[in-house]
Amino acid sequence: HVGVRALAGGGRDGRDGKTRDGQDRNEAQGVLRCGGWRKPVRGATIVARTCHGDDEPPVRLPERKMEFNSDVGGIGATPDEITLVPNTTAGINLVAEGLDWRPGDNLVTIADEYPSNLYPWMHLADRGVETRRVPTTDGVVDYDQLADHCDERTRLITVSWVAFSNGCRRDLDAIAEIAARKGALLFVDAIQGLGVFPLDVSRTPIDFLAADGHK
Repeated sequence: HVGVRALAGGGRDGRDGKTRDGQDRNEAQGVLRCGGWRKPVRGATIVARTCHGDDEPPVRLPERKMEFNSDVGGIGATPDEITLVPNTTAGINLVAEGLDWRPGDNLVTIADEYPSNLYPWMHLADRGVETRRVPTTDGVVDYDQLADHCDERTRLITVSWVAFSNGCRRDLDAIAEIAARKGALLFVDAIQGLGVFPLDVSRTPIDFLAADGHK
């Protein structure tokens, strides 16, 4: 199972299924179904849910989800910031298909990304979204060059924490700083690093993170 973490808070009151501005929580946050999002993510935390079939509504995880969260690498996430989906690729696709992209938007990634963290973004080309690929030297990222690939239409930066091809570990704090400076969201495929290297998502501002339990 994979944890997908969305950091931006949506003003939940936790009592009546409404946000503080009265918006239906499912509409504000997006609903995870086996077929994908019913509504796009709009800057709100993904509520943990499970899927039992395309025609069945999502349901909340039991309270023991708290114990599961504490075992996911100790990443500093809260219970409402964790959800379960089949695998890392599914988590990537949920974010890629869930954001409200507009023609002319772009995203920035690394040239030697694992295909599962590349093709879902390239698939957005038919919506007018450009995927910009930053070259590396033996997996080493030039962070100035990464920043230069971003502009005012960059909606998201997506990277693998550890390169699958050579094990090069990327500096998530440096990338998060670039994303914040450029006004972009940050997605991290953490499959090769989570549970091996320390990570505190309450300190490193990552908007979305996906990883698989079997690693």
